[in-house]
Amino acid sequence: MTHKFPSLLVLLSGALIGASQAAITDWMVAAAATSGNVTVSNNGGAGFTFDGTSGIAYDFGELDALGGKPVDGSTVEFIINFADSGPSLSIATVTGWSPGNEKNQFKLEQWNNTGKFGITWEGFADYSFNADSVFNQDVHVVFRRNNSGTIDLFLDGAYVETDTGKTNWRMDGGLGMLGARSNGTTDVATGDMHGVASYDTALSNAEISNLYAAFTAIPEPSSISLLGLGGLSLLLRRRR
Repeated sequence: MTHKFPSLLVLLSGALIGASQAAITDWMVAAAATSGNVTVSNNGGAGFTFDGTSGIAYDFGELDALGGKPVDGSTVEFIINFADSGPSLSIATVTGWSPGNEKNQFKLEQWNNTGKFGITWEGFADYSFNADSVFNQDVHVVFRRNNSGTIDLFLDGAYVETDTGKTNWRMDGGLGMLGARSNGTTDVATGDMHGVASYDTALSNAEISNLYAAFTAIPEPSSISLLGLGGLSLLLRRRR
């Protein structure tokens, strides 16, 4: 009798974990099918985990013409769950202009303890959004470099704002860093990145919304029903 409810809770917990994995899989399929997709990864199913000591090197692929040539739009996308573990927290660093070694650091929290999302042009300037940082929960974050050179922030599929402090951003891609400044040991995150994707075009608002919807898709009603019946059957069996 004392094991009935724990057994049912274990069953339910396992199903919820499976639903989470399915959500990431659905998102990856949607990302790969979205226009301009260059890379999409959940690190072979393990995701990327950060302990506050070092970032993880990641190749975003070629997002714009390199070598100082004119550039157009590009987009980077992240699904993260980071703790508030420092005064300045990086989501990722993406090369802005390879010959000039320009590095764009996309921040969950802009320096110094502002509690706001931001972008840092490493070695030159920090720019803050008005959007509040989101800690200790899953959040879908997209930075879109428009053809005009501005960068937009999207949170959970919705447009939030455009950076107005700098209007000639570049986002060429190539080898960058997840969860830290380009040196890999500064502004390091603590927590998990469930997935990352990059695109060599400025995705439309609708495309970004669809990517978020793929990640948050509700499991099929039939699956939920089967789970409930299975759990009830297990409970009744143990009662006999």
